Amino acid sequence: MAQKKKDRVSTTLVDAKESGFYLRTLKHFRARLAELRAMHGLSYRELHQRSGVNWRQLVSLETGKDVPNPTLATITRLAEALGVEAWEMLTPAQSGVRKKAPKKAKGAG
Repeated sequence: MAQKKKDRVSTTLVDAKESGFYLRTLKHFRARLAELRAMHGLSYRELHQRSGVNWRQLVSLETGKDVPNPTLATITRLAEALGVEAWEMLTPAQSGVRKKAPKKAKGAG
């Protein structure tokens, strides 16, 4: 019974990838990351300092090159550093982003 349930979950994830939903969401994340980073005037290194996410990983996440899918923890850390809710990182980029005060990096100021 447990194997059958596991197979259903795996199939659902595969279906989501094949439906395009998965790829659209990843595309939205990359665009939103670039938009918010630019809006705050942050370099990759500055965003690294705020979020704790490696700056090379940030480049890869934003460009889509040589990077695995971002984890929920990574998305959450970036959202906090950029002053938005985590779910907002997965929505289409927009010009009127609602900002909240970003958290200071640990050990800063």
